[in-house]
Amino acid sequence: MSDRMTAMIVVPTFALDLEPIREVLEADGPMDEQEALANGTTAMTLYEAPWGEFADLEAALVKAGIAFNRYSDAKYEYDAEVRYFRPSTDTEPELDRTVATLSDHTPVISLDTLQELGHGRRLSLKAIRAYLGLPRETVAMWARRHRRRFRNPAYQSPVDRSQEVLV
Repeated sequence: MSDRMTAMIVVPTFALDLEPIREVLEADGPMDEQEALANGTTAMTLYEAPWGEFADLEAALVKAGIAFNRYSDAKYEYDAEVRYFRPSTDTEPELDRTVATLSDHTPVISLDTLQELGHGRRLSLKAIRAYLGLPRETVAMWARRHRRRFRNPAYQSPVDRSQEVLV
């Protein structure tokens, strides 16, 4: 049995209308909290999420190429963390990064790492963000730039190549 902890996921609101995402949400059952935010995203919370994750939903969002942030609370020996996912674009590679955080989900970076990053040069926010692998844009910014593509009837979800056999 998995440890259960509170987790919240933030997705573009338009993603909730996409069939594969809707199917996963219906199969997984209702969220404990769900709030549509003014910035075009929706925050969904489960207080007893297995391992502090939304495994099926996260997999469906990745497969559909939809950005999200998942926030998992700390519990027992498990630290709080944030998972950032941003699909690849013409100008940016895919970003899928999980970062240890404080209880308020502020990313944590060790003093040794800060000293190493700043050794012999001025320490910059850009260097810290690059080290942590943080996304350049929020889920809301990503959603504003990409929502038209998902509303286009000709849009097809990226092909799942995980089951293909290479000959």
